Amino acid sequence: MLDDAVKVRRGKRLEGVSRHFDHLSGRTVKGQQILTLGLATQETFLPLDSDLYISSKGAHPLKADFHDGRSVEARRYADARDRTKPELAADMLRRAQRQGLDAEVVLADAWFGTKTMIKTALDLNLTAILRMKKNTMKYRLTTWKDGAQHTQLLDAQGLYRHSVRKHWQTLKGMPYQTSCLDVELSLERDGEVEWIPVRLLFVRGLNQDADGPGGANAWALFLSTDRALSPAAILEFYALRWSIEIYQSWCLRTAFSQRCLRTRRPQRRVASVPSDAGHGVVRAGAPTRRRRPRSAIDADPRARLGGLSASLCAAS
Repeated sequence: MLDDAVKVRRGKRLEGVSRHFDHLSGRTVKGQQILTLGLATQETFLPLDSDLYISSKGAHPLKADFHDGRSVEARRYADARDRTKPELAADMLRRAQRQGLDAEVVLADAWFGTKTMIKTALDLNLTAILRMKKNTMKYRLTTWKDGAQHTQLLDAQGLYRHSVRKHWQTLKGMPYQTSCLDVELSLERDGEVEWIPVRLLFVRGLNQDADGPGGANAWALFLSTDRALSPAAILEFYALRWSIEIYQSWCLRTAFSQRCLRTRRPQRRVASVPSDAGHGVVRAGAPTRRRRPRSAIDADPRARLGGLSASLCAAS
């Protein structure tokens, strides 16, 4: 799974500092942004790789040039400065696979819900489960009426009004209502446009405060590149993402983060970190054989979805 976090740093002489939009505070801040790749299971979370991302806005220059521009530090600093976040994320996923990581699914929030990330996941033989923004990205919806096929290009809001608004279904055993749509998304491959099948999952809560961020009048959108996954399975997989949120919060409060941010290259050393806010540390598990993501998870979904409510309440 992938996530990013911003450490606010205002020093005028600090290296690697630039302006970033902090979605937690809802404003642009000056600081250093850490992009993290981690492995999550039902029991553990293990950080695998991290990179600094330096935006082009308000970036602080280096105090001095590198002694050797071919060094690892110099090359990774150039990547952090010159490459986009999706490109950095793709490099991290490829490095993990080269090291023998046998993962099935890549999870990420709406800041990674882009065609670039979807294409990267498919190229690496991964199932992408992403939260999507309610932006102008177009999806191709095919419907049948009176024996005739009708095709429409609609964005998220258009799909909601056309096919979702009056077709909610309560998810058994969970405090959510969902609506599933199988659509197609255009990706550019080798200069040609290819339409790939994806599943869109619209989700809203059954909160008494219907107008609140997690209430019945608010909804979130998720995308899966595997149409065989049920709504419950998609939400159960995405609930695993809460572990990286806890890890990022822990990192930003500890000396581990300070050590990463003071150096010119991110730390790649794997650390043992709390698996939740109160207890436990994680350990690396044995690699597993590649298999298709299961449509049902053995663990109790109500216990597994503790972090999903917070994810649904986050701004998309």
